Amino acid sequence: MTYVIRTWGLLALIVLAGLFATTSCHKTKDDPTPTGPITGAIEGSISPAGAIATVTATSPGGLTFLATPNAATGAFSLPNLAPDSYTLSFTAAAGYLEPATRKISVLAGPATVAGTVVATSDGRIKSGTMSWIADGVSYSTTVLSGQVDGAASTLSLTGEAVSGAKRDQLSLTLYRSFGGNGTYQLGGTYEIGQLRRLDGGIQTGKFVADGSGTLIITSYSVANGTISGSFGFAGTDVVAYPARYVTVTNGTFTVRF
Repeated sequence: MTYVIRTWGLLALIVLAGLFATTSCHKTKDDPTPTGPITGAIEGSISPAGAIATVTATSPGGLTFLATPNAATGAFSLPNLAPDSYTLSFTAAAGYLEPATRKISVLAGPATVAGTVVATSDGRIKSGTMSWIADGVSYSTTVLSGQVDGAASTLSLTGEAVSGAKRDQLSLTLYRSFGGNGTYQLGGTYEIGQLRRLDGGIQTGKFVADGSGTLIITSYSVANGTISGSFGFAGTDVVAYPARYVTVTNGTFTVRF
């Protein structure tokens, strides 16, 4: 009798051990802990670098994620995004227009590539150099202003050279006649070459091209935002009496817009 009880007890232990093992294996098999990535990312670049201040990814639920592009390379990254469809929007830096928004789908795992986002210049002159010779005296400046508007066929560029209280402002304007590389006659209402002189803030001369001058655009790129060329003209003072004249030669400019 004792042997039978011990035998049944041993069988019971074996059955319980089997049930425990089966239960343990079942839990391991159905363990919900993920083994792969659960988030994704967006990567891309801005051209030209520095043209976009921030990149924003907005989820369908209205959550926003911000990235600041690298100022030197234009590269940007938005990591740790839940898989979803996002809207990318861009905040333009000063001097540039905002690119259109774009949709992009993010999957868990490797980053989704947004490609290169090109920002268009607003046309305002940003930097460059300008030089000329007026009646044998050389002038050079990096103080520039103006705008390049290819859509409106208009170009305006002014460089100011300062020496003490004296300021020489040389301006070139093509109004609704600018069409990129080429030679333009200076003189008249819409193609203007002008040299304005001030001393202590008082205008001492305003010399306007009389039609004998030219402006030559040698390089123009909307994609790179650059324009360069040369110019020269003979000008008549339109405010002084008796009449005075100036000859501008060897004019050159290279600017970014």
